[in-house]
Amino acid sequence: MDINKILKIRQFRANEVEERDGEILIFGELKETQKTCPHCNTLAIKPHQYYQKRLRTVPFNGMPTYLVFIHKHYLCNACGRRFMERTEFFEKQRVYTIAYEEYIYETVKGRDIHRAANQEKLNWHTINDIFLKGRKKAERKVKSTG
Repeated sequence: MDINKILKIRQFRANEVEERDGEILIFGELKETQKTCPHCNTLAIKPHQYYQKRLRTVPFNGMPTYLVFIHKHYLCNACGRRFMERTEFFEKQRVYTIAYEEYIYETVKGRDIHRAANQEKLNWHTINDIFLKGRKKAERKVKSTG
């Protein structure tokens, strides 16, 4: 079974899967990310710093599941500003994937947020924020098709 086919994340390649302390950790690497400076559009060649990122994603086998990878911070040679490589599967400064946000929204719809928070082992505010964001997204979708 190829975990990459299950994840369906174009910019992430899983290398190893491990179960640890009731969680599933999927270790991998980023690929095909945006490395151009968002300020001056210059292509960055050399990373400035490396950060290990741990992102919550859709549960696997009923267990909290995380993607673990190195996220690169670049220093633009042209304008001197710093920026992170950009991805499509999670938003800047988030600790969960877009797929996880969609999963939470669908899970909470018509249900109790407290129950979902307990089930996901997250605080109520995090679940509520994800749900409200999903609701706004759904409302925009309805308006654009109506």
